Amino acid sequence: MKLLASRSRRSLALAVALTAALAGTTAAASSSSGDSAPRHGRECFTQDNVTEATIAKDSFYTGGMSMQPGAALTYRDEIYDKNEKVVGELVGIARVIKKRHHDGHIITQYHESVKLADGTFRAEGYVDRNEFLYGATNRLKAVGTSGKFEGWKGYRQWKLLPPYPPQGLDSRLAVKIVLCNR
Repeated sequence: MKLLASRSRRSLALAVALTAALAGTTAAASSSSGDSAPRHGRECFTQDNVTEATIAKDSFYTGGMSMQPGAALTYRDEIYDKNEKVVGELVGIARVIKKRHHDGHIITQYHESVKLADGTFRAEGYVDRNEFLYGATNRLKAVGTSGKFEGWKGYRQWKLLPPYPPQGLDSRLAVKIVLCNR
């Protein structure tokens, strides 16, 4: 029981630190985007045909894949190119915000910080967990927070690859990232 309590405190500390970091990058991105000079020409970064796998996670719930409102999990993922080379990493938190009454689907809010070779960005949004677990494509809004991507906007799109539903940490996502210097 003492080990579980210690693990829960570490998990809670990670979630609090992640939330604070995301709040800080949100404020920084908002303040810097209004102060910067307009860019001439549009440049976009697209990373497609990559996969992602969770390498570590910790949860604040019980019951396997059936999360309920109030449940949350933190995760650390790696992004791989077609040769299985790590080309990015991310840390995120997913929190169940509601269970829809009309169909019982679980709606989850995601906050992620993503690091690529040219910079970092945050991705945020809502996902229907039931549809996600069976292969639906999901899209989170993305805003660049450092490096080449600072102030850029776009999205991070992902889809669970079979088997459905996933079997633990062995699952993979097909990922597409698009950021533009609008």
